[in-house]
Amino acid sequence: MDQVCYVLQIRPGQTDAARSLIREIQTDRRTDYEQAQRLHGVVKEVWFLFSGPAGDQFVVYLEVPDFAAMVACYTSSTDPFDTWFNGRLAAVTGFDAGDPAAQAESPLPERLLSFEA
Repeated sequence: MDQVCYVLQIRPGQTDAARSLIREIQTDRRTDYEQAQRLHGVVKEVWFLFSGPAGDQFVVYLEVPDFAAMVACYTSSTDPFDTWFNGRLAAVTGFDAGDPAAQAESPLPERLLSFEA
């Protein structure tokens, strides 16, 4: 199982829009979100909002059997939810998750320690 964490800087002035994006996923688009997660093989996904000296950031944790396969599936997806999500995420962060080049150029945090009971 791949465990992945990534950080996305939220553009200045876009924190309310970022919160709105997550609220919309939790409510109006919940079914589509869950279907997309299953399609891409995501076992677990957790989103955090971190406010620090560098500004507001999304911190996202994923568990997926094969992260590289998930990214390949996701970046080639024409699913309406994925298209909607990519547009909204790009608007608040500047990161286009559906763009293979953007995915390849985005370094993931280095995992230093993990504990499971």
